[in-house]
Amino acid sequence: MKHKILLSFTALVLIVSSSASAQVLYFNGLGRAIVSNDALTGNVNDNDTKTARKATNGYTVFDLGVNVQPSESLRAAATLRVKNAFGGFYGDGSVMTFRQIKLDGVITKKVKYEIGDIDLSLSPYTLFNSYDGYYDHEAEIFAARRKIVYYENFNNGNKWRVQGANINANLIFDKGIEKVGIQAFVTRIARANYFNNIIPDRLQFGGRVDVLQSKFLTAGVNYIQMTDLAGTSPSPAVTLDNKVMTGDFKLNFEKNNITYSIYGEGGGSNYTYKQSSPDTSRSKQDYFYDAGVSAMYKPLKLKVYANYRNVGADFNSPGAQTRRVFDLGANTLFPTYTTDSGANVFGRDPSMLDRYSDEGKVRNTTIMDTLVQYNPMYNNITPYGQATPNRQGLSIGASFGDDEKILKADVVVNMLSELKEEIGNGNRNYLGVKGGVNFNAHKLFKLEKMIVLTGGVNYEHTSRTLAPNKIDLTSTAIDAGLVVEVLKGLDILAGYKVLTANGNEIYSKRDAFNVVVTNPLNNWTFNYTQTVLAGGLRLRHSKNAFTTVQYHLMNSNNANTGINYSISQMFINYTLVF
Repeated sequence: MKHKILLSFTALVLIVSSSASAQVLYFNGLGRAIVSNDALTGNVNDNDTKTARKATNGYTVFDLGVNVQPSESLRAAATLRVKNAFGGFYGDGSVMTFRQIKLDGVITKKVKYEIGDIDLSLSPYTLFNSYDGYYDHEAEIFAARRKIVYYENFNNGNKWRVQGANINANLIFDKGIEKVGIQAFVTRIARANYFNNIIPDRLQFGGRVDVLQSKFLTAGVNYIQMTDLAGTSPSPAVTLDNKVMTGDFKLNFEKNNITYSIYGEGGGSNYTYKQSSPDTSRSKQDYFYDAGVSAMYKPLKLKVYANYRNVGADFNSPGAQTRRVFDLGANTLFPTYTTDSGANVFGRDPSMLDRYSDEGKVRNTTIMDTLVQYNPMYNNITPYGQATPNRQGLSIGASFGDDEKILKADVVVNMLSELKEEIGNGNRNYLGVKGGVNFNAHKLFKLEKMIVLTGGVNYEHTSRTLAPNKIDLTSTAIDAGLVVEVLKGLDILAGYKVLTANGNEIYSKRDAFNVVVTNPLNNWTFNYTQTVLAGGLRLRHSKNAFTTVQYHLMNSNNANTGINYSISQMFINYTLVF
């Protein structure tokens, strides 16, 4: 198969190169080489004779993108990936795949289209790939690792990588309104499995119409639907149909270098799930609204804002509520351990190290129709993003500066609660405070070489005071980082993370219909601490090429179970983007 792929790609390059005089041909891509040496220590190794203690992993990958543009109205793009796992020599063990195939262009100079592997997003309540945590002020030594993970899993901002077609068009007007934008798309997010006999084709389609009246007013309507195609599987056991429609607006007013804004989004969902064996069906509808005000002083880029949200307990929007991380998934690195010579095997839950470095099993790239389980110590307030159901309350925040200035800082306070009792006799209340600072010290002191300090914190408290199922969980995550350029293009990197979680939470598990299962109730207790200490060097060969050598040490201490372990990792990475 890999030889067929290589021959097909080579033929494509030769064909388009031979006619390059009649069209535009250009290449882009990425090359990366990674090697990591890892070691697991701690009392998880006591009496354990079967679990691996050390591992050496890595790979070399080369992504070559060929872009052919015969005219202004058409472009064809294909990216071939050649990957060789560490330990393969002279090409042995290499895997060749197409990472992306896409056609795009413009029809009559007005309608843009994309067909193939495309990246899509709409609004935070319809189609939106939410970040799995607060990383705005993460240390560069951790952020660089996370960027690799995002690249490998197609996490392009808040967009989802899907297969399908998308069109955009703008209508320009002379009077009354400036522009009307129209977008429509159709994608297939699950393929029928005839041999499984129960999985039908699943499509997701929708679009947006937005109106720019002027710089003072914008408004839009979003629609998205996920549906199973009956008949594409011989005897489908379940069929899903989920519709979401929302409207949003933003009203701006400027005076004395201050821009005042009023903005919001509201809408509803209609969810139907049918099961043939046993013969059951579920249907539910719900709504949400989210509105706020803000003011920004332009000369200082100082912004303050407040918004109130009310998201119904049965509001269901898979495109906005799917998580990109499986908190309780299987790790690629040291996934299991035993404490009694292999008689009982335990799964190692993903740690902070795994969340920013694991490129595989912990990550999710597929839009899912169910709300997956999560670990409340990482994010218990909005685990499914801004569209997390069963939330109401006020958020207030402020931000200052940007990355190009001396200082960038922000703070957000979330004061939310449940709308509907999940476990009976009382709602949960949530208090969250998150924020941080990026300080470009070299710009303040007018130094030629870079000195950057970063720091961030995320504090969450969940409470439910009524017996018998009281809840009291506090978690705090702190991040600190340093970058010092000691020689031209040579940086010292350092970073520190700590996460503490104490108290208890009653875990909300959901069934196939997204209904909370309350029998039995699972009470989790936390007395947990994780730390990561990292240091290293980075040599910047050019703007788009660098080599880095890093050492990471992660310590995990679970006082409730007595399970303590450490993972040390030496990491070497060379990356070239062209």
